[in-house]
Amino acid sequence: MNLPDTTDQFTCQDEYVKLLNDNLQSLRSTAKKCRDSNEFKRVSSTNPATQNIYQPGDHVLFDIRGPQKDFLPTKLTAPFKGPYEVLKHYKDDATCRHLNTGIVQLFHVDRLKPYFDTLDSAKDLAQADGFQHVIVEITAHRGDPMSRKKMDFYIQYAEGPLLWVPWSTDLFQSVPYETYCRAHPPLYPLIFTLDVAKTSFANKSEP
Repeated sequence: MNLPDTTDQFTCQDEYVKLLNDNLQSLRSTAKKCRDSNEFKRVSSTNPATQNIYQPGDHVLFDIRGPQKDFLPTKLTAPFKGPYEVLKHYKDDATCRHLNTGIVQLFHVDRLKPYFDTLDSAKDLAQADGFQHVIVEITAHRGDPMSRKKMDFYIQYAEGPLLWVPWSTDLFQSVPYETYCRAHPPLYPLIFTLDVAKTSFANKSEP
């Protein structure tokens, strides 16, 4: 990442090419040492068909600390996220799907570890990891239905007391939310996305 010391217009280009070539030679030398290492030879000699790899359907946890085991943001931050379901393992990368949010991500296997508990336990843990909670019932609402971001809903969760919760995309995607809105005609437009609601209910504008 160093530039040549000279700034002469006739020699600067030659100096830069020479510096670039030296850097490439250094990279090739480092790569050769890696290939020649005992670990590389051991892994390369292993038949891919007999290597121990994650299989589709396996459950894993992802280490958020990184290869250097960096410090966590807070003392209460969990070092692992998940569980995730393995979709595919190719070379050193595993394609995984979060068991609760459904988000698919690509992880290096060095940052994964197996999760051996039951599927139900894995789903419960993933629900907590994704900050998701089961809605038992929505019992009331307040605010202006024509401005959904100003709406609050009185919600009974499976765990915890009744709470006033502001409208959110996460709430919008839940079945109890749709059921409640269908049961209250003034809230019917809130079942649809904002674009669809504006098109279908042209006489009702929403900021």
